[in-house]
Amino acid sequence: MDVGRISIVSMDLDGTLLNAQQKVSKENAEALRLCRERGIYVFLSSGRSFESVRTFATGMNVDCGIISCNGARLDASAYGPTLMTDCIAKETAEHVVDELLRLNVYFECYAPGHVYMSDGFVERFHSHEARVLNLDGYTLEYVDSTDRMRREALGSAYKFVVFSPNASVLENTKKELERAGVSITSSWYDNIELMKVGAGKGRALSWFAEQKGIPKEEIMSFGDHMNDLDMLKASGWPVAMENAVDELKQHARLIAPHHDQSGVARVIRKYVLGIGE
Repeated sequence: MDVGRISIVSMDLDGTLLNAQQKVSKENAEALRLCRERGIYVFLSSGRSFESVRTFATGMNVDCGIISCNGARLDASAYGPTLMTDCIAKETAEHVVDELLRLNVYFECYAPGHVYMSDGFVERFHSHEARVLNLDGYTLEYVDSTDRMRREALGSAYKFVVFSPNASVLENTKKELERAGVSITSSWYDNIELMKVGAGKGRALSWFAEQKGIPKEEIMSFGDHMNDLDMLKASGWPVAMENAVDELKQHARLIAPHHDQSGVARVIRKYVLGIGE
């Protein structure tokens, strides 16, 4: 299969570029380095905060653009500048907080340099706890305070994430928030993510491609879950991982090997670089 010229490769992190140990394999890192040497733009596209995503780019020593917070923020590199943001309107964010508090669910709000956690919940999901991380000169603070969230974050909220191990709780929350003026997606079985309507990885990727005059046909994207769907739809060559949810696979032109088998590298080497098996 000849995919033709590829000018941008964009990939999710968890379940896609990262293996089960949350590491980037040598094969994946090398494939991305080779892309950059050939002038191909590389984007790490994740639901994680910018500060968290950039540590993977610097750790690989690869010049990557960063699409963070599910596409609500776009940075040219791990060192900036920020090219675009898609924050939730303050009034909408305030309404979302009111509704989530009424539903008594644990949630987080992502804002510049901060992840605000709703307080009053003993269980912390995904090891999030109140702390300040120093990440190569960048600070990321996890704030255990709904009050501080209200005072500091709601004018610049990238997204909200609701966590629960109970699928019925998430489904009910999703139903209750359908008319709250936000888009709703999911990055894993235990969460739903609330964002500005229209925002997403795909919008950020398309915006960058338009600035550079790159057509959709020259974009290849990799993902594994439904928060990657709009990114795959924005790409001429949408790639789902072998471990991806079945619904996402239905939108893929290629299926990459499992994320534990350096599937991103194997597809890039074969179809983009022309040096694979």
